[in-house]
Amino acid sequence: MQFLMSLQESAFSHWMRESDWGIFGALIVHTIAMGFLVGIAIAISLRVLGLPRGVPVGLYGSVFPLMEVSFAFMAVSGVLLVVAYPAKAFLNWVFYLTFALMIGALMLTRQLARAMINNPAAPEPAPRSARWVALFTILCWAGTLTSGKLLAHTAQTLLLR
Repeated sequence: MQFLMSLQESAFSHWMRESDWGIFGALIVHTIAMGFLVGIAIAISLRVLGLPRGVPVGLYGSVFPLMEVSFAFMAVSGVLLVVAYPAKAFLNWVFYLTFALMIGALMLTRQLARAMINNPAAPEPAPRSARWVALFTILCWAGTLTSGKLLAHTAQTLLLR
């Protein structure tokens, strides 16, 4: 609790909460970066599931740099949002659920990339196991987005007193 209180009372945290554009700017960047990251990951998963059939699986490998940049922006903006209201995040179990689902989704997306996208000898259509991973990846990303949105509405504590 002492750590949360010191973080909450830091000058930067106050600035994030009280400035006209601190939280707003972080939310905009977070939303756009998450849109790119999740959108690309779901497109990859859908391709492994067989949609669209005419696009070579290997073509999706060219979007990984954009995913990495999107992840970097999402992570930095997410840290800024947590710094603004640390108790809101760290004292809410939904924050940990969101984080766990995101890590799982990232790991599954990486597994799909290794098995199908970065593998020139990947079979077409994808093996059943890869299709299950793709489906579970989509579910993890959907859970990440849903729980992330719930985080804003389920907080019992915004600031420590």
